[in-house]
Amino acid sequence: MAHGQLESRPGLALAGKRRIMTNKSAVMTRPRPQDSVEMFLPDVLLPQQILELRNGGHATGERHLLIAVLEDAIHCFQKFMFPKNAQQRRLFREAEQWLMSEELDTPLTFNSICHVIGLDPSYLRRGLHKWQEQRLAQQWRPRASAGAIQLRAAKTLSREPARVRK
Repeated sequence: MAHGQLESRPGLALAGKRRIMTNKSAVMTRPRPQDSVEMFLPDVLLPQQILELRNGGHATGERHLLIAVLEDAIHCFQKFMFPKNAQQRRLFREAEQWLMSEELDTPLTFNSICHVIGLDPSYLRRGLHKWQEQRLAQQWRPRASAGAIQLRAAKTLSREPARVRK
């Protein structure tokens, strides 16, 4: 029942609320002072609470948020590996540092998030390194087709008759 609403049954016990009698046929409810104060307290996720999330096994909002953080870091790592500007370079560097960090001291480190959602951080890092090595090899491998195009262009240019300047 929302703050200030009237309830038509005066004898009903209201858990967590104070009853205010306005007349014999209505009860007005108001939140307890400690309920009001709790609204302004920060939502803090402690390491113990993260372990509780992991042991719960069901998808909660917090769990979805942790998965989204991990997905975003992997996305930035893969998408901006070959950056086109300073912002992409910064995003790649931040993602790489976070993914490769071995820290465990805060709830939102790579290792902590992996443990909460049931992933092995070392296995995931190995997979990212392997992916990165493959992409680097593809990027720097000499392309046969590019050489063939250059040879064809050179042959075509050599067949054209020389123009004489006047």
